[in-house]
Amino acid sequence: MFSSLGTSDSRESKAKLVLNINTTLSLAHDKSFADVLHDIAQEIRTSIGAHQSAVSFIPDGDFQRAVHTHSFSSKYEKYNSYDVMPTGKGIWRLVIDQRKSVRFTEEELYSHPMFKRFSELKDARGLEHPPMPGWLASPVKRPNGEVVGVLQLSDRFEGDFDEHDQEYLEGMAKLTSIIFELQYVNHDLAEKTKQAELAERKLRRAVSSLQRQNQEIEQFVYVASHDLQEPLRTIIDLSEKLKKDYADTLDAKGNKLLSFVSDSSNRMRNLVKGLLEYGRIGKNKQLKSVDCIKLVKAVKKDMKTSIEEVDGELIINDLPIINAYETELRVLFQNLIANAIKFRRKDVPPRVVVSAKPNNGWTFSIEDNGIGIDKQYQDQIFVIFQRLYNQSEYPGTGIGLSHCKKIVELHGGNIWVESTPNEGSTFFFNIPNL
Repeated sequence: MFSSLGTSDSRESKAKLVLNINTTLSLAHDKSFADVLHDIAQEIRTSIGAHQSAVSFIPDGDFQRAVHTHSFSSKYEKYNSYDVMPTGKGIWRLVIDQRKSVRFTEEELYSHPMFKRFSELKDARGLEHPPMPGWLASPVKRPNGEVVGVLQLSDRFEGDFDEHDQEYLEGMAKLTSIIFELQYVNHDLAEKTKQAELAERKLRRAVSSLQRQNQEIEQFVYVASHDLQEPLRTIIDLSEKLKKDYADTLDAKGNKLLSFVSDSSNRMRNLVKGLLEYGRIGKNKQLKSVDCIKLVKAVKKDMKTSIEEVDGELIINDLPIINAYETELRVLFQNLIANAIKFRRKDVPPRVVVSAKPNNGWTFSIEDNGIGIDKQYQDQIFVIFQRLYNQSEYPGTGIGLSHCKKIVELHGGNIWVESTPNEGSTFFFNIPNL
């Protein structure tokens, strides 16, 4: 600590100011904001040599959020418990309004009309405001010039406050402004942390709710599909029996209706099967290293007959070894290759090329020379049960590409298509590094 800076040596006061700045910064370590303000009040009081000091922080001019602390010498010991908070109506309002330091002798202070209201303040226990023989106060400003606090001193040990005391206090006000800025940062950080925690809780609740809904939907699909299996099997068996036993008895219209029932039942069975498979995607998944060339070659072997029947060609370029869910990945390639074969043009044999390029993981492509897809339908095709073509022309359930989308998203990737009608389509999907 230092004795009064009331000296003509300006260099000495500046040196002491620097030392006191370092001291105050060290005081700020691991302390509450109110404790730091009290330390500053204690520092400026003992450094200049005064019986009273006070430090006030008024964030954004809001006195409801103000933090106020003071320091008294033994002369004013009974005022250590004085707890009247600043209201912005006292004598130090001059500092805020004028945005500069104010220095009064005792006579100047007691003759000022604003001090009279201020000096008559009492706390809840009736303790009157301490007397103030002389007063010095400096504003604490933010970088934009906004006044957000005041440093005050009263009752100098010897004589009146002078310009050197004012110079010191203004220097401490600049230091205090740094501490106030840190408080703004801490407040903003606390608010953002609070908001982030609130958002995280909402997100967790939403995810939990979505998971429950997904589980309920999957359970419903599974149960409903299983419940449909038996009556469908009965309808199909009866249709086949009727065909076998009564085909000669029924007329052309009857046989046509019977064929319609049989075909519809088989389509329904395929839909139920597709729903069950869709619901099982991701169940008991197991991440492992997958050699994509071997996997696609296995798919090609399985599809050998269907490819040869249409004189098709499946070209497999260099493919990577990746971490993936092998069973699901195989279904993905099989569905996309099967689609490329099915939606072929009548004038040329189907040609399918499977390739891959590194791209924050790998982006795979399945390119064909088929009928293509109009741009307006390129998003619609990934929605479950969405079909673009007549059942008799291109039979299917409308679930295959929705399977593909779910499998790609299971890996954390995206799937899309680029296509020109009557020229072909290229389906892309990316698998990030897992």
